[in-house]
Amino acid sequence: SGFGLYASVSPDGIHWQRLSDKPVFYCYSDTGHSILRDPRSGRFVCYGRLRFADAFPQFEIGRAVARIESDNLVDWSVPEMVLIGDAGDPVPFHINEMPVGIYEGMYIGVLEVGDGAKPPERPDGPMQLACSQDGIRWHRVGDRADFLGAPDDPGGWNHRSHLKPGSALIPHGDKVFLYYSIREFPFSLDPLQNGFGVATWRRDGFVSLYSGENGGELLTQPFTFDGTELHINLEVADG
Repeated sequence: SGFGLYASVSPDGIHWQRLSDKPVFYCYSDTGHSILRDPRSGRFVCYGRLRFADAFPQFEIGRAVARIESDNLVDWSVPEMVLIGDAGDPVPFHINEMPVGIYEGMYIGVLEVGDGAKPPERPDGPMQLACSQDGIRWHRVGDRADFLGAPDDPGGWNHRSHLKPGSALIPHGDKVFLYYSIREFPFSLDPLQNGFGVATWRRDGFVSLYSGENGGELLTQPFTFDGTELHINLEVADG
């Protein structure tokens, strides 16, 4: 009966005060949750692998991402499912968690995904990217390619590791930062086999297209443009 989400607030990020001694939302989940303030509605939004037991049996369909919202961090809405595996994924398929942030006005989610059929001694924690215009309807980008996976480097500190996103994307200057944690296989409580890392890449450098020596062309979907400037992120090194 004690499972659930607890809410705390802080004026400085160091000293915290819990808003309630009881869970503000009753559910079960053993992975991370992501909370942010929607700049359009002003409401708090929480994403997570929320399991609702008897209250919402329609959500007992595997590991997926649900969404709840609140005006005060205490009273939350009825949950809605926003992202789940589909016919394009292996079976079984898990979305363990999805830290969410707002980047240039768009919701960006970093998915920790897993293939439930893999034996436990194998790492199965690649990450994928998803985006949304409204925080409800999500689209997985880059043909569901691994966005960040354990490097194939036998001497690397995070070789053969299960990677978990530790933050949403953090723009800083001309770069984007993503913090993540690792856990070696087989699982161990040894602190030398667990740790945190940070990945960086150039700002706006999420997905790209490359042409050969003979050049190429790109045709977009039709769209309505009502601004005054249109910017194209293009590198033309050879003319």
